Amino acid sequence: MFRLKCVSSSELAEAVDVSPYLNCAALVSDRSAYTVALLELLDDPDADRHQISELVSADPVLVSKLLVLANSAWIAARAPSTNVWDASRVLGLTMVRNLAAATLVDLSSSNPHLPTGYLEHAIASAAGAAAVAERVGGKVRDAWSVALLHDLGVVLLASAHGREAVSSAGRSILSEEQRFGLDHATLGAAVLGEMRMPNLVCETIREHIEPPDLGGSPMSLTVRAGIAMAESAGVTGSSAPVGEPEPFLRRLGLEREQAEIATDLETHADRLTDLLK
Repeated sequence: MFRLKCVSSSELAEAVDVSPYLNCAALVSDRSAYTVALLELLDDPDADRHQISELVSADPVLVSKLLVLANSAWIAARAPSTNVWDASRVLGLTMVRNLAAATLVDLSSSNPHLPTGYLEHAIASAAGAAAVAERVGGKVRDAWSVALLHDLGVVLLASAHGREAVSSAGRSILSEEQRFGLDHATLGAAVLGEMRMPNLVCETIREHIEPPDLGGSPMSLTVRAGIAMAESAGVTGSSAPVGEPEPFLRRLGLEREQAEIATDLETHADRLTDLLK
């Protein structure tokens, strides 16, 4: 399988000037310093779960999301989680990291910086990625959480330059990408790289606009297939469609399971919508 060129998150952050976007209104400014500190702690190999639990516990928003997810029917844990320590053991530190990053953006319909259709597209794409990951033996929670953030760059562009910079009709971003020579996939990946997100997450987000013939990691193909499945079901976002799902599914050996994946996508989307309320 031909692989896309792998660029580390630190290299990407250095190559792209993300400073105009780190303080834009789309990112919750009163949470940014805390979240970066948490992401750095999660990236510290010497940190233990007690340190992490203590810092996570300082954020009621993140605690709420962790407990809701850990106790959801989707996770189906054997015992209920009543605290951050329990929830982080059930979900894993990668999931804690991904949820922490997701809280940087208010994923609710009341957020004025979300372009039209963004939330619906993000949820459907995440649901599609989860349905695909189940069939290839991938990490389902990682797939849906990365897919949920895949168009972060669109939100950043809309917040920094105005929502008029982003199409509301499912077409590509109109003027801003060309003007600044920066596509939304690279921007989103670079900002998350600045926030110490793992290379695999940044790489997958950077690659999500690439065609199937360029290959990529299993996670990258899973997320791109999930996005394509969501768009084939009629869920349009604010950036150009990634293409038909068949070529992505063929790369993953799932071309005969498209109908079943579509059914599971609807189930996952309902669950995700409930979790994000």
